[in-house]
Amino acid sequence: MLVIVYILIISYLLFIKKTEKYSWLIAALAIVGLSITSNDYADIPNYGPLFDYYNTSSTSINFLTTNNILWALLCKAFFFLGFNYRGMVACLIFINYYLLHKAAKNLNCNENIFFGLFLIFPSMIQLIQFKFFTASTLVIYGYSILVKDKKYSLLIYLGFVFLAYLIHSSSIMFLILALIKIKKLNKNILLIFAILLSVLVSLTLDNISGLISPLISEHQYERYILNSTTPSSIMWIISILFLWFSSYIIGNTSIKYLKEDNDMVKKSSFIHKNILSIVLLFFTIPLLLLDRNMNRFLYIGFTICFFILGIVFNKKNHTKNEKLLLFITIPILIIALFVNTPYKFGMEEFFTYDGIVNLRGG
Repeated sequence: MLVIVYILIISYLLFIKKTEKYSWLIAALAIVGLSITSNDYADIPNYGPLFDYYNTSSTSINFLTTNNILWALLCKAFFFLGFNYRGMVACLIFINYYLLHKAAKNLNCNENIFFGLFLIFPSMIQLIQFKFFTASTLVIYGYSILVKDKKYSLLIYLGFVFLAYLIHSSSIMFLILALIKIKKLNKNILLIFAILLSVLVSLTLDNISGLISPLISEHQYERYILNSTTPSSIMWIISILFLWFSSYIIGNTSIKYLKEDNDMVKKSSFIHKNILSIVLLFFTIPLLLLDRNMNRFLYIGFTICFFILGIVFNKKNHTKNEKLLLFITIPILIIALFVNTPYKFGMEEFFTYDGIVNLRGG
């Protein structure tokens, strides 16, 4: 029943809803509904006890965590307000989706298209990797300011990346997007360079492991080196690369359609920077060889892709090719949903109604 309701919400946003008012709220309610009606899903057993630890340990918060201190402070703040971890997740979903709404508005994006596609992928996976989702949402909002070339936009973006880093340390990789401020960057050259870098890393992985091991802790070595991608995961890597290039092709095709409309180009003069950002994110692909969780940067690539496609649909009349591009995007996102997780993940966990979980107290 829940899966039918979820599909109907996506269909309503993509094909029926005319105005963009409250699209973000509809999408947020859909995800909150999945979250609070499931007793347990991946990462809840990890982050729930961590939430309790932050709020019951007598140890200084600076000792508990350095990189993720803002996440720890959020846990303490929501505990003070009377919420448990599940309640904190529900509240942050609304905040995150509101920030996505503000980002879409900054980019002149059709929010029905953006949130309809976002609900297909990566919304449910983001619900699992929720700490990264919260961090990356800050980056996305900062990014929507960065591409507009306003005064202090770079400084503002770097500030949001820093805040995101204090929630999830991998967010430091988003500094690479600041390169879009450099004029005359060629996306084709960058793409070729990213591919060559990936090949180089794969050929020298053993040497890289030896160089890294003295610089990191034993726990980090076990996670990032001993559990690195093996030859048996070659099909998974191929799937991820297919999805990366799909996001690039969808975004690039969208820009091609936008260039055919002079009015839209004037309103969205920054659109070329969006496709450049997707290419820049390709430089995180070599990290897949060290940690399969690094596929999470693909989520941001698709999010930027949705912004571009949303700009295409932010006009009154749409060509058959534009509508076809939207219909092609949907099955690609469904494929992404099922192949993009580095661990076994059952959709039934979200779509099995277990009653409303407790959001308050311990």
